[in-house]
Amino acid sequence: MSFDPTGFRAAIDAASPGLEPVAWLLQAAREAPEPGRILLSQAASSLVTRGWLPSLDSLIDLAAEHGGVAAAEIHASVPALAGLGLIVVDDGKVLEFAGTFTTRAGTLRYEIAEGGNVHLIGPIAALAVPRGLGRPGRIVGVCAGGGGDAFRLDCDETGIHTRSPETVAMFLPRWDGAMAPGAAISAGALFADDDALSDWQEQSGDPDGMPLASFMFPMATNDLGPQLGAALESLLDRLANFA
Repeated sequence: MSFDPTGFRAAIDAASPGLEPVAWLLQAAREAPEPGRILLSQAASSLVTRGWLPSLDSLIDLAAEHGGVAAAEIHASVPALAGLGLIVVDDGKVLEFAGTFTTRAGTLRYEIAEGGNVHLIGPIAALAVPRGLGRPGRIVGVCAGGGGDAFRLDCDETGIHTRSPETVAMFLPRWDGAMAPGAAISAGALFADDDALSDWQEQSGDPDGMPLASFMFPMATNDLGPQLGAALESLLDRLANFA
């Protein structure tokens, strides 16, 4: 089971460089089957409350129990979710889902105010997760330019509202659809300041995509954040604790 970009070709080709994964998530969220939404909702609930995910089969059983749908229906939705790029499964284990969450520890995570941490795939995931989960918290990470500089993005249940330092910047790489959406999103980067962004671009051979300097960062949070958050919310709101 793997991502099939065929149905996303028009959206990917029409998007501005760097915004292709945004177009992907908006379309994938519209096309996800209903039993699959229950499975994704259960995955988010389990990850938030436990900090880890059970096997896919166990997750399906939990989703069926809590969502009131037959386990066979949910199991049948998994290939469709994988084809849409909304779930990555390996050896019976869910590694990523909804283009946002990963079960593997990385440098970017969402610390939920009421307790619990979830690891995020990349910058687009950071824009989506506050509203997607409907829970306040803060996104913490380390500057992708090196040097160990940390940053924090404080969030309410609708999105990012403050950043520390105020100089946080972002880069969204161009995606041609050849790799999986999660891989494309994880290739994005957040930086402590504009100098770190500029140095990283130069050292990386000026990759194609969308650099968002610190003064443009509010555009991402105010324009992209609500769109991405609403799409993610529609994938995760099938259980009561994410309503």
